[in-house]
Amino acid sequence: MHDKLHSCGSAVLVLIWGSDPAGESSLVHEAESQPPHKVDENLWKNREQLEEILFLLESTNWPPVLQLQSTAEDAELVSVLGRLGEKFRSTLKSLETFQSKNSEFVFNTGWSFYAS
Repeated sequence: MHDKLHSCGSAVLVLIWGSDPAGESSLVHEAESQPPHKVDENLWKNREQLEEILFLLESTNWPPVLQLQSTAEDAELVSVLGRLGEKFRSTLKSLETFQSKNSEFVFNTGWSFYAS
């Protein structure tokens, strides 16, 4: 039944606009799907992966040949790795800030129910 409704909804979009403008049917499908149940768990996994990437991007963990930067290509690669490290650090910081605010919000919400 759900699939038939979704098909009808997509067909209506195509009839109204003549095609599927800007992926409207995929938005409809996404809105009708179940939300993820383990968002916080996924955020912690992402955080762990970012920390592992940053560890690998530290120059002390590079192969000795790359640490020496003996060629122009090695020097360019080191520059690129440095810029990537900055972007990953920024992303990790954003994720940490989000998790901190979210944890505080959840704690305060729980505490307000407990206190009342």
